[in-house]
Amino acid sequence: MDTRTVLLLLALGSFVVWAILLAFQAGMPHARRIPYWTAAKFLQGSGSLGLWHFGPSPDPAVVLAANLPLLLGCAGEAWAVLHLIGRTVSPEVRRAVALAVCALCALSALLGPGDRSTVVFALHAALYGLPAWPLLAATGERRALRALLGGCFLLMALLFASHAFWLAASPLAASREFLSVTYRAVPLATYCMLLVSGFAMLLLAKEKADEALSDAQRSISLKEEQYRLIVDTANEGVLSMDREGVVVFANGRMAQLLGCHPGDLPGLRYADLLAPGAEASPGGPPDGASEALLLRGDKEPRWMSVSARTVRDASGTLTGSFAMFTDITESRQARQDLEEYHRKLEALSVTDGLTGIANRRRFDQALAEECSRHARTGAPLSLILLDLDHFKRFNDAHGHVAGDECLRRVGALLGASASRGGDLAARYGGEEFVCILPATPYEGALEVARAIRRGIEALEIPGAPGGVTASLGVLTDHPGPDCEPRELLRRIDRLLYKAKAGGRNRIEGQGPREPEA
Repeated sequence: MDTRTVLLLLALGSFVVWAILLAFQAGMPHARRIPYWTAAKFLQGSGSLGLWHFGPSPDPAVVLAANLPLLLGCAGEAWAVLHLIGRTVSPEVRRAVALAVCALCALSALLGPGDRSTVVFALHAALYGLPAWPLLAATGERRALRALLGGCFLLMALLFASHAFWLAASPLAASREFLSVTYRAVPLATYCMLLVSGFAMLLLAKEKADEALSDAQRSISLKEEQYRLIVDTANEGVLSMDREGVVVFANGRMAQLLGCHPGDLPGLRYADLLAPGAEASPGGPPDGASEALLLRGDKEPRWMSVSARTVRDASGTLTGSFAMFTDITESRQARQDLEEYHRKLEALSVTDGLTGIANRRRFDQALAEECSRHARTGAPLSLILLDLDHFKRFNDAHGHVAGDECLRRVGALLGASASRGGDLAARYGGEEFVCILPATPYEGALEVARAIRRGIEALEIPGAPGGVTASLGVLTDHPGPDCEPRELLRRIDRLLYKAKAGGRNRIEGQGPREPEA
C-alpha cells in the first residue's frame, strides 16, 4: 500500500470518527459533551486529506495548509483525552499551545525539506505525548483501557520523536532517500494507531458517559432519600394521590393523625378518609387552603387544615395531587368557643341583667335604626312606654326580692307581647319599660298596650298578694327624613305623664294625625 493511499485512508478514517462523534453527542446536553473532540477529528481529516492531495511539496503555503490543521487537530485531541480522564487544562494553556503550534508550523514552511520535517515531527511527538503520561498514570477499576490508550499515544510520540531526531542528526540523508521512507512509514503507523486509539477513545467516552449517568442516578437517589426523610419527619401529615384520588403515599405523621399504620393508607380513596356527610372532590382535596373533617381509625372525627396542590404533566393533564394536613380540632374548637363568648358578651352588652330583655343601650340603637328605616318606607312606627304604679311603695311594702321578681315578670310579659320579628321590648330604666312596634298602626299598638296593662294587673308576685298596675303611653307616627328619636321620646313621655296624672293604671295614646296634647 503506497503512502498516498494510507493518507487517504487516514483522512477518511478521521472523517468517519468525526461523523460518529457528531451522532454520538447530538442528543447530549451541552454540559455533557466532550469538548474539542469533533473539531479535532475534522482538522485531522482535513490535514491528512491535504497531505494526500499535495504530497511532500516544497511550497510553503501548501506545507502550512496541510500540516497546520493536522497539528491543531492533534492538540484538540489531547485536550479531549485529558477532559475524558478528568484533567482540566486552563484556557490560557490551550491558547498558548495553539499559538506555539501556529508559529512553529509557519516557521517550518520557510525551512528546507529536512528541517521542516524535523519541526513538524517534533510537534507531533510533543502533542501525542501530552495525554500519554496522564493516561498511563491513571488508577482505578478501568485502568487497563486508559493504559491501552496511553500506550498508543506514547508509541505515536516515540515514533515521531525518533524520526525528528534522525532527521536532525542526519540532514544529508534526510534530503535524499530517507524522506521517501519517512513519508511511507509515518502515515501507515499513524493509521494503525488511529484505529486502536479511536476505538479506545470511544470506549473511554462511553465510560465517562456511564459514570455521569451513574452519578446522576446516585444524586437522584440521594435527593429522593433526603426528600423522604424530610417528609417523614415533618410535623404535617402528607398524602400523595393519583388522578382518581387514590392514596399512593402517606408519611408517618399522617398515619399518626388518623390513628393507623402508614401501610394502611395507600390504596384508599381520599373520600374514604372523610367523616360521613363531608363533601369530597372527585380527585382529592381542592387546590389551595381548605378545611376537612377526617375520621380517625377509632371513629373520632378530627378537623384538618388542608393545603393541596394538583400535579399536571407538560400537556396540562391531571396526574395526581399532593396535600399536607394539620390537626386543627382543638384550635377550631377554641375559635368557636371564642366566637360564642363574643356573641354572649355582645348579647350581655345590650341585655338587661335583671329582666333578660333589651337594655337602654339596645333600645336607643334600635330606635335610631327604625326611624331611618321607616323614613325610607313610610310605614307607621309605634312606641309603648309604661311605668309601674307606685313601685317604690311596692318595694317598701314587700321588699326588694319581691320587687326584683315583679320586674322580671313584667319584662317576660313585655317580651311575649312584642313577639314579632322586628318588635323589641326593653327596660327603659328603673321601673319603666318600652316597646318598639315597627310597621304597626295606632290601633294595633293600642291593642298591644291594652293586653300588656291587663297582663300586668293579672300578675301574681310571690310575697306580694296585692299585685301591681302600670300606666302606659302609646305613640304612633310616620317618621320623616329629619326624624329625631329624642323628639319621639319626649312626646311619648308626655303621654305617660298624662296617664299617671289621670289616675294611673290607664293608657294615653296619640295617633299620627292627632294634634299633640
